[in-house]
Amino acid sequence: AEKIYFLVCTTKGKALCKAAVTVNGYSFEYLPARLKTEEFAKLAVEAQFPVRHVIRLDGSSITRRSYFTNHSILSIIPKQLISRELATRAIRLHPDNMRYVPPEFVSRDLCLEMLDQDPTNVRYMPFIDKKLIDYAIDKNPRAILCVPRSLLTLELCSNALQKDPTIPIIEFPEDICKKLEKKFPPVSVIKYEPIALETPEITGENGQILSTVDKAHTYDLAI
Repeated sequence: AEKIYFLVCTTKGKALCKAAVTVNGYSFEYLPARLKTEEFAKLAVEAQFPVRHVIRLDGSSITRRSYFTNHSILSIIPKQLISRELATRAIRLHPDNMRYVPPEFVSRDLCLEMLDQDPTNVRYMPFIDKKLIDYAIDKNPRAILCVPRSLLTLELCSNALQKDPTIPIIEFPEDICKKLEKKFPPVSVIKYEPIALETPEITGENGQILSTVDKAHTYDLAI
């Protein structure tokens, strides 16, 4: 299987080339120029990510992708072959492909569709406005962590924290973080407050230790 790249370089048979691209979309890069068509581009986009099975010394096996996700199939397909239809198909299969298609092919409806699929897909969108960010936050407040920092506002961050107070505000810009610390209770700021490691003195012959919780603090009582 690893020799397939060399085969497609030397073999002109269309059937063999089609099989190669179907098995591994990245084989498109090594096709003869005459076969780099919309038909083969579609096959490449729809192909599964190639994987490699690794056998460990103890006999167990793991499966790894042979390519990094930032090396999109679209990056090896000529721009003139990337149509709106192909771009939409590629994005629906792998939302991060929004980074590699012409921005005009990424419609607002498609963006909403991808946010319905996974609100964190907001990170891949070539254009983002407040309505799209609000839509993502309504689906999953933690999507705010995927919004470019340059687009974060106090209003957006506050909205997300109101829906999920456990969001780590330290991930926000420093000026916003300081304002949020004043506006929201400490529950939204993850901090550790140690309790003094002292055993209270027991009074009386029948004294015993009880523990009680008052809000975020634990008190040891001697009675």
